[in-house]
Amino acid sequence: MTLLYHPLFKADLNQAVEYYNAQIDGLGDELRDEAEETILRIARNPQFYRLAYANVRRARLHRFKWYAVRYQLQDDGSIYILSIIHGARHPETGKDRSGLS
Repeated sequence: MTLLYHPLFKADLNQAVEYYNAQIDGLGDELRDEAEETILRIARNPQFYRLAYANVRRARLHRFKWYAVRYQLQDDGSIYILSIIHGARHPETGKDRSGLS
């Protein structure tokens, strides 16, 4: 399974990691680890997660349950990771990232 990442995904994740590391040393690193585990779960079973809107799916993190990874399944079978978003953010945040298909 090929994983592709939106160019802003890394910045989204880094921003969340920095925020949590500023709160408690190492907590942001734990968030990063869980985000990576979530992406591996997506890769193993990409159709498991429900559609959030249009053709974009959302997989929630377990420990950091307010965060979710948004992604799209591409026609060629690859997975396009769009964003990691906190549930308190406006639901329209990041919707303009889709559209690789």
